[in-house]
Amino acid sequence: MEREPDRRSKQYILFPVTIVRLNRPPVISDLIAPSTVSLSITNTFYISVKVIDPDGQGDIKSVLRFTPSGKILPLHAVSNDTIFSEIVELVPPPAVGFYLFRFCAVDLSSDTSNILD
Repeated sequence: MEREPDRRSKQYILFPVTIVRLNRPPVISDLIAPSTVSLSITNTFYISVKVIDPDGQGDIKSVLRFTPSGKILPLHAVSNDTIFSEIVELVPPPAVGFYLFRFCAVDLSSDTSNILD
C-alpha cells in the first residue's frame, strides 16, 4: 500500500499578482524646418524633430508627419539618435499659401507624444 506524501513538510501560499507596465509616452520637440519655402529657389527642404522616450529610445515605434493633404508619412532616425528627419520634396509644386505640418511620435504601447506643429 502506497503512502500519501506528507504535505505538512511543504507549505504553499497562492495569491494573485498583477504586473503593470508603467509606460510613459514619448516627447517630441526641437522642430527644425524653414518657415518659408520659395519654389523659385528650391522644391526640396529638410525637416527634423527630436524625440525622446522616457522608457528608452528602443520604445519608439514611429515618428510621423501629417501633411496638409491628409497623408501620414514616417520620419527616419538619424544614426539611431534622438533626431528624426525627412527631406520634403514639393513635386508637383503646391499652390502658393500657408501650409501646416504636424508631427507625432508613437511608442510600442501605442501611446502618442504631444503634437508638434
